[in-house]
Amino acid sequence: MKKIYALLLLSIFAYPANAQSETPTSKILSKTETDEFFTPAFKKKNLINFPIFRAYTYTDKSGTYNIALTESADTVNKEKDTVNYTIKAFNFKVDKAITLKKWEINDFKTPTVKGDEKETSIWFWTKYCEFNDLDGGKNG
Repeated sequence: MKKIYALLLLSIFAYPANAQSETPTSKILSKTETDEFFTPAFKKKNLINFPIFRAYTYTDKSGTYNIALTESADTVNKEKDTVNYTIKAFNFKVDKAITLKKWEINDFKTPTVKGDEKETSIWFWTKYCEFNDLDGGKNG
């Protein structure tokens, strides 16, 4: 459970943002915008194997970035909820013709040997997340 909280704190600096100005410089990408940037070829090249749950774009002094939050979508349980055993997030710097992966994070739930699992699923909880530029764009 500590991994999940650490993952959320480190990875999801999502919507809305105030990087260096009074106007928000981040947004959730629409399905169309997500599909345009994260094409099947791009996902294959960057080993993005899970469905994209949500994608964001943000800008700070160091440039423009796109983030994809992916979840494994392993099964659908009796309550019709999707069960994820693995989540991954990817951050790409978009600079004209070049896209560079800046970081990737991974987390997963570990099944217990006895089958008495404390967690049934893992997912990104974006409700209380926002982008904040902590270093003023120095470490883009």
